Amino acid sequence: MLSDIEDGMPFSEAMAKHPEVFEALAVSMVKAGELSGNMQRSVLFLADNTEKNYELNSKIKGALFYPIFVLSASLIIGFIVFTVVLPKLTNIFKDMNVEIPWYTLVLMKTGDFMATYWWFVGLSIVAIIGGVIYYVKTADGKKEWDMVKMKIPVVGNLFQYVYISRFSENLAVLLDGGIPIVRALVIVSEVVNTTTYEGVILRAADEVKSGGSMSSVFARSEYFPPIVSQMVKIGEDSGKVSEVLRHMSVFYNQETDRISRNLSTMLEPILITFLGLGVGVLV
Repeated sequence: MLSDIEDGMPFSEAMAKHPEVFEALAVSMVKAGELSGNMQRSVLFLADNTEKNYELNSKIKGALFYPIFVLSASLIIGFIVFTVVLPKLTNIFKDMNVEIPWYTLVLMKTGDFMATYWWFVGLSIVAIIGGVIYYVKTADGKKEWDMVKMKIPVVGNLFQYVYISRFSENLAVLLDGGIPIVRALVIVSEVVNTTTYEGVILRAADEVKSGGSMSSVFARSEYFPPIVSQMVKIGEDSGKVSEVLRHMSVFYNQETDRISRNLSTMLEPILITFLGLGVGVLV
């Protein structure tokens, strides 16, 4: 980049040559600063936006750590029970020479199989997890996963609020930086990081380009609550879209905080039920 800038290339163009480092939003904000002659304002907007996006991502990771840890620990414990504990109990039942119910026989056979072919079971689990991760990284897999995670109880609301907050904040930053609304929507669709919202935002860009409004597209989408389309419409009618978007970003950021703090409490009954069923089957 330094050599490009020394050769007279604009800073934004030098950044655009490294898309693996600089997102389209950053490049556009710097370009807007170059055109307006107010680079400092654009960079400050960008720094504040980057910090807020980082906080949102941290909230997601922190909120999901507990349920993922519990489920992972449960799977590991279940594997140990079936491969180590259950075979020993099976030998005890055989020595007692009593009639064994069919469901107990199924568990015993399963335990014997896993104890004998534990390496095969382990490799199969690793292969399945690896296959799922690989598929999710493909275009079709990412699209399906983006749709599925929005429908997960409790967690789906967290993702929805994070994406709406990120969309609102990023679009407000671009509009305040002087980026035309259609171009701003296209840029936000690229950095929102989910195919579900990307499609809706691109439809909104097409609608605005043809003389329509964003709010009409959001009103028809299941991924935007009615209050979002209503607030955006107010912003469109009053000419204060970026101001309304910032209020939306603050509101949904607060909602993200609330769900993040309470996620463990809300998921505990589901996790306890899941673990209880597992223990009940074994008992």
